[in-house]
Amino acid sequence: MATKAVNLPNPPAAAAGAGDKVNPRRMRRIIVEDPTWNKSLVPSLRDLCLGQILADFQENPILDAVPAEFRDRILTALPSDLPLSLTAHLIGDEAYWRRCCMARFPNSNIHRHGGSWKRLFMERYLQEALERFVPGTDDEEALKRSIAFAQPLVQVLDLTELQPPADVLPPENELEPLAEPLPEGAKLDTDPANPDTDDEENEEDEDVKKDCGMAFRWNMFGATNADALLVGDCVKYSPQLQYLSVTESLLDDRKVRLLAAKLLDNKSLVSLDLSMNAFGDRGARALAKLLNGHCQLAGLNLAENQIAPVGARALAMGLMGNGFLTTLNLRRNDIGDQGAHALFTALCEQTTLRRLNVSCNGITARASSSLSELIEKNKSLEQLDLSGNELGDETGKRLLDALDHNSSLMVMDTRLTGFSNHGLFRLTPLDSPCAQETELAINDVLGSNMNKQTIS
Repeated sequence: MATKAVNLPNPPAAAAGAGDKVNPRRMRRIIVEDPTWNKSLVPSLRDLCLGQILADFQENPILDAVPAEFRDRILTALPSDLPLSLTAHLIGDEAYWRRCCMARFPNSNIHRHGGSWKRLFMERYLQEALERFVPGTDDEEALKRSIAFAQPLVQVLDLTELQPPADVLPPENELEPLAEPLPEGAKLDTDPANPDTDDEENEEDEDVKKDCGMAFRWNMFGATNADALLVGDCVKYSPQLQYLSVTESLLDDRKVRLLAAKLLDNKSLVSLDLSMNAFGDRGARALAKLLNGHCQLAGLNLAENQIAPVGARALAMGLMGNGFLTTLNLRRNDIGDQGAHALFTALCEQTTLRRLNVSCNGITARASSSLSELIEKNKSLEQLDLSGNELGDETGKRLLDALDHNSSLMVMDTRLTGFSNHGLFRLTPLDSPCAQETELAINDVLGSNMNKQTIS
């Protein structure tokens, strides 16, 4: 410890007393350059050992060898930016992972990740790694290592965007400038309501405005075949993953088939959301194989795609041998009457499906026979969405009659189905004629079923 000698001022005369000699030893003191140092507080051997363990932790992580009473001190002092390859399998302390989350993902909600800080960090870390990965440029092996570190705890993976591969970006010489130079004498009017500008000048200005912008291709903003394979590998090597959502990614038939091939025989995934993409019948046929005993999905969301009758028939075949699916969403596809007939017929004997959405699918009264048979025979369906299909009033009457034999259905959405508001006559249990509106009569039966379910 470096020290320096300092001459202290002479003590006041009043304190020394008249005629007293000043002791030279009391005129000099040793003052340490570090004001916090105190020679009476020598660090203990234990503190020196703990400090050395912290200093060498990355090269020699011996956390398990440290006695339990000192382990918390080390975890509290460890930096939150240690490599995941070091901490993923070594540290399970929630307080440490909470510090890591607060440092890297400060706005996260722990309740969305099962109340575990470590699971929160792993899921957000893997999401960030996948969303920042640029195919063809970044190191794929590094991404696979990240997946391997995080996979034991990942249960929910919500991908909001994926980077386009390097070969999708157009060359620089193909990019148009952000704005073309204005023609000589042209005026760019920023106030279209300006009364001083005549109609001819406004038309010229409009042509100039249309030339502003940057050239781009839509496939720059969608998933690629490599992305589909990469997501499939991520699911394959994440045995704890239960929920997968890949929406608004322009997944076509080929990409869905590549993804489905990776999901075959997966026993952990319970919910798959592929809504708002661009696949049709071939993609639906690939997903139907997952339902036919090769997966244990409980929820499948295929809303807002391009599935036609052929794809609906394939899904119907898969549902006939399925004993796990409870929710199927086919909203805003184009299955039509043929696809609806196949689907409703397959579900008559199905015993696990509880929620079915076939709204806005071009279904008409031609499918009313199979629809009423579904309501009459199926004993597990609780929610059915038929809205946005031109079913007509005759279909409504048949559904109302079928509901007499159904005690499980509690919610049925019949908005914009063409059901009439008047004129449906139906016998009450007292055998007295009573005119009721179609939708009101259906709601009465559904309410009765709901009361029975509540009592039971």
